[in-house]
Amino acid sequence: MNMMRGGNRQMRRMMDKMGLDMEEIPNVQEVIIKTDKKEIIIPPFEELKMPSRDVKVPTPPFWGRREIKLTHTQIEMAFEWLNHKLLFKSRWGYSSKGMSKESYKKQLDEVVLPAYEKLKAQFIDEKLFEPTIIYGYWPCRSSDNTLLIFDESEGYNADSEINKEPLDVVMSRAKEKFTFPRQSKQPHRALSDFFHSNRHDVLALSCVSAGAKLSDAERKVMDAVTILSIISFMD
Repeated sequence: MNMMRGGNRQMRRMMDKMGLDMEEIPNVQEVIIKTDKKEIIIPPFEELKMPSRDVKVPTPPFWGRREIKLTHTQIEMAFEWLNHKLLFKSRWGYSSKGMSKESYKKQLDEVVLPAYEKLKAQFIDEKLFEPTIIYGYWPCRSSDNTLLIFDESEGYNADSEINKEPLDVVMSRAKEKFTFPRQSKQPHRALSDFFHSNRHDVLALSCVSAGAKLSDAERKVMDAVTILSIISFMD
């Protein structure tokens, strides 16, 4: 469940910066939001109309977390999928504005492309770019605007194995909780409303990373740029 813990911490930090509290408040009767122009009242959960859950819940191919790392060949292919025109013009700043077609092509051939190939080789040779995909499936249930996440051992492989214990019985076994805000307008939906509460449902999560080495390399480049800027300012 480590993947979810990291995401939850980031969500908490973001909400703290916005002055929002992510902690649950028990026994809420109703929520009143007051602005300069109007007052918004969100009724108690029992009075809200829930979306239809009359759909077949899929059985995932596995429960828990898995990780995929790209091969050397796949990483080289990733560079071919880059939008080089956007990269060179918008990101690197090599615009063709005010240049003839021949002059811009010369700049690409003699300056931009060699720099790109050198950087690409460095990424591959030093293994700076290590794309990683982490994904998985976990049993879950909804409780008002909170989604309860359970250990993968509570997953099922057939309809007959689905946990249908009462919600108040299983709540204490939740490994993680994601609490979502409700819409200020009717029907006051929260993401948790689309999951079952009277039986285990399934939550799919995924995360993509370029790898830890790339962050370190980027930090070194930024530090070098900062030092050069300071030296230039002092001169």
